[in-house]
Amino acid sequence: MRGQPQPQVSHADTTGVIFVIQCVTKLIDSVSKLARVTKEGGSIPIGDSNTVGGAAAAEEVGVNTIIKGVKKIIEVAEKSGVKINTVNAGADVASGGFSGTAPAIITVNAAGGVYC
Repeated sequence: MRGQPQPQVSHADTTGVIFVIQCVTKLIDSVSKLARVTKEGGSIPIGDSNTVGGAAAAEEVGVNTIIKGVKKIIEVAEKSGVKINTVNAGADVASGGFSGTAPAIITVNAAGGVYC
């Protein structure tokens, strides 16, 4: 009805959604920065006959930049409530006998140190 005052509609509290959006944005920014640094470092083809037999030297500045990028990603994740625990490096993540979708497997693996 035109000219009639409209009733006030209360909106849901969206602060949680805003926090998640900000967190995801920070994670995307950190991963993007890390990807740019990694790309700028060039690539060394694995198995290339020119590099086999001798390890390619890594530039210290590039390695330190990548480490800082990874630390920033971890920092943002932890501030957003994601728990990151150390486990046996290089070991397979046990599925707990579950063969389902990734989110369900992550939930199953939560007891083993993977928290999401």
